[in-house]
Amino acid sequence: NYLPGRPEIPQIKVVVSTDANMVDGIVRSEIDIAQVAATREVLMKAEDEDLGIIKSDFQGYGYIGINSENVADKNIRKGLLSLMNREPAVNTYFGGLAKVIERPMDSSSWAYPDNAEPFYSYDINQALDYFKEAGYRQVTEKGKTVLEKDGVPLSIIAGVGGEGTMDHPAALVFTQMKTDLESLGGQLEIIDCDMSVLVEGLYQGSWDLWAASWELGMDPDMSSRYSTGEESNFYRISNSRLDELLKQAVSTVDTKKRKELYQEAMEIVMDQGIELPLYQRQDLKVYNPKVIDPESLPKEMTDYYGYLEEIHKLRLVKP
Repeated sequence: NYLPGRPEIPQIKVVVSTDANMVDGIVRSEIDIAQVAATREVLMKAEDEDLGIIKSDFQGYGYIGINSENVADKNIRKGLLSLMNREPAVNTYFGGLAKVIERPMDSSSWAYPDNAEPFYSYDINQALDYFKEAGYRQVTEKGKTVLEKDGVPLSIIAGVGGEGTMDHPAALVFTQMKTDLESLGGQLEIIDCDMSVLVEGLYQGSWDLWAASWELGMDPDMSSRYSTGEESNFYRISNSRLDELLKQAVSTVDTKKRKELYQEAMEIVMDQGIELPLYQRQDLKVYNPKVIDPESLPKEMTDYYGYLEEIHKLRLVKP
């Protein structure tokens, strides 16, 4: 059933491994080519070993989400988003191998807005204004400032899958956020857990605030994330206009019209304060140039189109 012709390489062995071990596997000649998440350590190791390196944007993005049922007042959600200082965290964690994005979409997609501007900026005073709009007031109790409403302090629980070591770009955002919120009189509890625990909490709706990522397909359909009642709508958002826009978008083949519908949908998502896009990272395609002929690789590779799409053209370097 294979149609493009006889492959250049007669046999291929697929090796299942972690990102951390793949580059070591290439160095030890156990693996010849792999796609791995881009980190400074992986990039430096690949460069030190004179391996072939191709960078591309990851097909998805990292974000911080808010459960709109647990944090029901939109002004509170907007206040929380105004306490998120993204750029220093992303630059520190990825070291130039990721960029901050402004809308909940793969930035390399045709549907991503042109020249998207920040919807929320890091601004502690603006955050306090939003909290006050929600009815919270700063009072002094035993010499300490407390941000409260009807005698109840503002208290938020945030989940991050840092495997117990806070090894996650959003951990830096949450740490700064905790300091800022406490300076205003609120409380932020950060729970650093295993990813399986984080995901289980998302399905149960137990997190107020969390950090995760979406891996997206070539089509920018947003329905599974934001349509009312969808299993992956961890934000618990229900907005009739948003539902209608997403329904219209998947039923039209006019790309220009679809882009307009998705852009309006993204503005609603941002205005509802349920999500702040954090980063779009890069992937690395790393290979052993002593084994794989670089000239046989696709000329332009992205996360949508990589070496697997032309695997039949790959050649081994002649001995």
